[in-house]
Amino acid sequence: GIDETADCELVLTSLQRLLEQQARTAGVAATEAALQQWLAQPTPGILALLAAVKEGQRPVPLIIGFSNDALNRMEDIITHHKRSLPQYVTSLSTTARYANSGEEFVRNLGQQPKTDYGQELAAEWLRYRDDQSTMKAVHRLATLGVVEDYTVDYSAGMLTLVLAPKPTNEHDYLERLKEYLLRYTTRQRANELTQAAIRRPEGKTLLEKCLGAMLDFSYSTVAKKRLTAIEEMHNALKIYGLKEKPAMSLTVFCDLYLNSKYARNDFLPTATKNGSLDSADTLWEYLDYMAAPPDGQGEVQDNVKHLRGACARLLPSYPDNATLKLLDGFAILFLENHKPAQARPDPVARTAAEKKIQTGLDGFGKLPAYADPNALAKLAHRFADAIDKYDEQAAAYVREVAENIVLRPYLDWLSAFNDRYDNRPKLAFTF
Repeated sequence: GIDETADCELVLTSLQRLLEQQARTAGVAATEAALQQWLAQPTPGILALLAAVKEGQRPVPLIIGFSNDALNRMEDIITHHKRSLPQYVTSLSTTARYANSGEEFVRNLGQQPKTDYGQELAAEWLRYRDDQSTMKAVHRLATLGVVEDYTVDYSAGMLTLVLAPKPTNEHDYLERLKEYLLRYTTRQRANELTQAAIRRPEGKTLLEKCLGAMLDFSYSTVAKKRLTAIEEMHNALKIYGLKEKPAMSLTVFCDLYLNSKYARNDFLPTATKNGSLDSADTLWEYLDYMAAPPDGQGEVQDNVKHLRGACARLLPSYPDNATLKLLDGFAILFLENHKPAQARPDPVARTAAEKKIQTGLDGFGKLPAYADPNALAKLAHRFADAIDKYDEQAAAYVREVAENIVLRPYLDWLSAFNDRYDNRPKLAFTF
């Protein structure tokens, strides 16, 4: 009708004005030929915009869509090759979103990646960008200080990115990367990852290398957190849910997992700086709390249960924190060793506890103060002494680990020596 025609004309007029404004900003001559040539050119990316300005100057704003044209190009490729999607593929965009590589995407479409058809689809998958990935990319660019501000036009499905002035030193991106890493890991680990970003083979510029390092860390950290959470729930079911007379019931475990007093923000999260700090002082402080809790409530076993619940709650978020691993290993062993007399020993619980104590000590061994095996063994012996007043069996196990820490360098050297110089054939035994 007449109203629809008027609406269409209004949209087209608005679009024309927007394009003319952008053309003037880009310095394009106001002629039909110049405008056509400008419209045919691809929009320059952020790297190109930064390269076009001097240090300290601000690039022109960048307007991007929520998604790009990769999905349309995939559909064109499918049509060109006279193919069709398998019946089990309900959405091409969903298949692209949940694939981890171009080859996986092609296989999920029931095709062979090595064919010309498969390679064309895989190449477009690498370009694929939807609204979720766009927002994530903008957030990462803002974290590194590339994007200073942005506005979102939901009706048009567009974002306008206000880029920060070009830094005088590219190492500013490294500092931003380190600040990001320090939110989630220790200072030593953040320094290591920042230096590793410089040596990355992927990426031509330091900005690209920093973005790649951020992506790797983000996805590996998420994967580790999810795996730790799965392991905690799996062990909880095996230790507390499927046994007769366990150390504590699954109901109690879930209650402490959700409500442990030591998981409150002013306790272990603050003491470990949200998992980014490993400290022997925190270790001794919380072991002392088992007999003398800061709130003055509960016996030793009650406080150990709260400690177990807090560690189970926090470790999925901070899976690399060595302090939490040692506290959790102690708590599991204590509860296992203080079960009712008629209850059977649980090898699953003991194995989980011993693994946490070993990996916890390994984590402390990565700190400069405990890099020397003798210093780490001394820490382990003090840990054993601290828990001895609560559980002699757990302390005995930690002392064995401490002795192995001292012997490990000699055993490693002997093993390497034998591998290099002992040419005698190794005997094979069959039973």
